[in-house]
Amino acid sequence: MTTDKLKILPNGYLAVYRIVGPRKYEIEVFDKDGVWQYTIKLPEGMTLNSEDFFSFGFSNIEEKDDFPVYVEYRVKNLPEIFK
Repeated sequence: MTTDKLKILPNGYLAVYRIVGPRKYEIEVFDKDGVWQYTIKLPEGMTLNSEDFFSFGFSNIEEKDDFPVYVEYRVKNLPEIFK
């Protein structure tokens, strides 16, 4: 596993973007004390370029036919971390 990048989330949580395999990514979320809270497993081949988190999930800018497209993803049972 390799860490790709880090991002500070609302309320002081930390998102750690990890490469866990060929074209396979996950986001691990830790609280202010460094305790693991949540994992988002992304679909194979999906990379986050310009993501934002919301109470329902997250959005991302993706390339479709060489054009940037805004896409929203709903995440079931998303905890208070992202709200």
